[in-house]
Amino acid sequence: MPAPPGFGNNRLATRSDHITAILSLLRPLLPHFSPAGTIIHNPSAGSSSREPTLDGVVAFAAPLWLVGAAWQGFRSVPEPHLVGEILNVTRPWLDGLKVVFDAFDDKSDENSRRERDDVWSARCDDERWWPVVEVVSWLACNCRVDFLDLLTGNQRSGLRRWLEMQCDSAVAKVQEPFDKPWWAKVYAHVALKFLDVSCDSPEQRECGENPRVQTAAMRNPDRGNLDLSGLSSEEQEDVEALRKLYRENSDGWVGKTDKGIDYSCEFHFKTLLLAKMDPKGYGQLRDQVAEKVTQFSWDVQGFMNMDGNGNSEAMVRMEAKIH
Repeated sequence: MPAPPGFGNNRLATRSDHITAILSLLRPLLPHFSPAGTIIHNPSAGSSSREPTLDGVVAFAAPLWLVGAAWQGFRSVPEPHLVGEILNVTRPWLDGLKVVFDAFDDKSDENSRRERDDVWSARCDDERWWPVVEVVSWLACNCRVDFLDLLTGNQRSGLRRWLEMQCDSAVAKVQEPFDKPWWAKVYAHVALKFLDVSCDSPEQRECGENPRVQTAAMRNPDRGNLDLSGLSSEEQEDVEALRKLYRENSDGWVGKTDKGIDYSCEFHFKTLLLAKMDPKGYGQLRDQVAEKVTQFSWDVQGFMNMDGNGNSEAMVRMEAKIH
């Protein structure tokens, strides 16, 4: 299958190059939104799927990582035409999220939501659901101007209610630290905490007078002596679990399961995002994680080269982007 225009020959050398690549991946999805705009139909799946609505939600949510990246970067893109393109291409995702959270505000009920076959369910037990919770939580924390501030009061209430439902559902499903429900719980909890301290209007974005923010800021960033005061007992356990894992895995290969499967790349990515989402809590782990990422990336280079000489230019670029 040929690469979409704007992606195959893209150098990925500048922010504009990255935005162009993102848009080239998003455009082919635009014709496949549902009438309400809350799911994306997969035309190649036909009617064979046992969970067509869940499939559609996952297809809608997975590109939100790209949508959020475009929202974060478009104000610094020098080309005016790219700014308009970002707004036009990503608009369906913003509109779809508004519909979702309208359905979860305090005035709606479960029965009315069930009448709609394309509105996201309150809870879902399928393992594919948990990454949906993660990406929405990430958007709430990192895309305020181009996402959170564009929601109405009812929609923000719906977002909060939806996150609370996901957090409760994930807590009930966690079997061990670092499984998929655990990550969803942690991300949703951080997003809810962010919503608690965020101001109600764009004009009041500087929250320096908020006593809850000031309390959260009075923590020691020293990675060897974490200050967990001000965190809930559950947050303390989660931060300590991550710190312990990174301390015990000196080579940066974390996340090994009992089957010997390693998912270090995903693990590092999620932890570094958490550090950015909650700089005063999980952010205390940032330096420790960055050190392990460096060790891991150099170690992996031997596997990325047939001759094992450890000079993979692609891996060096990946390490730089992670930092």
